[in-house]
Amino acid sequence: MGLNSGVSGDYYGGYSYYTVPTAPTSLAAGTVTDTSVALSWTAPSDNGGTAITGYRIEYSSDNFANTTVANTTGTGTSTTVTGLTSSTSYKFRVYAKNAVTNAGSFYSAVSNTLTQSTNATVTAPSASVITPTVNSDTSISLSWTASTDNGNGGTITYKLYQKSGTGSYALIYGPASSPRTYTSTGLSASTTYTYKVESINNTYTTTSAEVNATTQAAKTVPGVPVPTTGTITGTSVVLNWSAVNDGNDPPVTYYIEKEDTFNGGTYTQIATTTSLTYTASSLTGSTDYRFRIRAGNASGYSGYGSVVATTLAIPVWVTTVMNVGTVSVAYSQTLNATGATSYSVQSGTLPAGLSLNTSTGAITGTPTTNGTSNLTFRATNANGSADFITYISIGQATAVKVRNAGNTAWVPVTATKVRNSTNTGWSVVSGVFIRNAGNSGWTNLG
Repeated sequence: MGLNSGVSGDYYGGYSYYTVPTAPTSLAAGTVTDTSVALSWTAPSDNGGTAITGYRIEYSSDNFANTTVANTTGTGTSTTVTGLTSSTSYKFRVYAKNAVTNAGSFYSAVSNTLTQSTNATVTAPSASVITPTVNSDTSISLSWTASTDNGNGGTITYKLYQKSGTGSYALIYGPASSPRTYTSTGLSASTTYTYKVESINNTYTTTSAEVNATTQAAKTVPGVPVPTTGTITGTSVVLNWSAVNDGNDPPVTYYIEKEDTFNGGTYTQIATTTSLTYTASSLTGSTDYRFRIRAGNASGYSGYGSVVATTLAIPVWVTTVMNVGTVSVAYSQTLNATGATSYSVQSGTLPAGLSLNTSTGAITGTPTTNGTSNLTFRATNANGSADFITYISIGQATAVKVRNAGNTAWVPVTATKVRNSTNTGWSVVSGVFIRNAGNSGWTNLG
């Protein structure tokens, strides 16, 4: 108990008496670092009759075998104890002071004891490693590794920076802890960009190594194909061309068109291909054709390149109708196609008894069966072939009869001959008619 005249307190014989404050309460830790601990508490419920003038903070790392003291002044109920050792457990306690304390070094009762460890020493986090991926002429994607050591500085956040040429860096991502990816868009074609990432903990910042990435050249339509002709036959033309510039936008597709009427007709697309050759088929021999080709990619189409080709001459059929034959009567007809070097039966079968000379086109023989044979003849030369669709009809021989020697019956006439004019041989009767067996008409004997 202290004595101080004129100070409000208990009154005895004309004097006022006061006491030390009651103990501070609710001592707690706030922000903790590797070298400091922030403390707060609640002021005493009874100041002992006079104002609080400060607080005495005691702390120790050996259960107060050795004690360090820190004093505050005024009525504030918080302070930060600094100069501590990292990764160390400390005990803290607080006393309140008032006029009694100032007069006689008496303190309040002690607060609750707080045990609090300092953090480990904070160091700079490890650096990230950036991997760029060029997507196009306007876009680059970036990814980076996580810091493998946060330096005891809590959660790591990242900032991504970009610049081009000798320009200044601009922040394009962050700060954020995730995701560790970013796609930069709206870039210029054929331009080199430089990137860096900052890894940040609660105290330090570490900057990665710089990386460079160059955008692709600007995407354009492909170059114009220049077609040439390869092998030409009577019915086909081989078109060839060289690969064109892909406009930095592959793949390239080629579009082949044919003019439907030479020199002034309408073009019609006949094929698309990614190869460098195409065979136009089913053409007509000895005919001029114009083809044109353009190239296309995702950016659009090139102009056209064109070429003219003349198909070679193929056989032209002169024969338009086949002779009618008769069973047991010799048959002969020669197929005729201009420019042909050989003939063949493409489909169907010749009437029984007939054969085709493939070199001359002659069809000869004696039919043995009546009927109609539907046929396709093919005339061929070195340039191609042409087909002739037709038929050959073989009729049944007409039966001619005369009375037999006894005039008792009719018998068929199979051959009628007379001696020739020099009486040296027999000749078939020609141009002689007799009445048929039914006496209903005249029959030519031969």
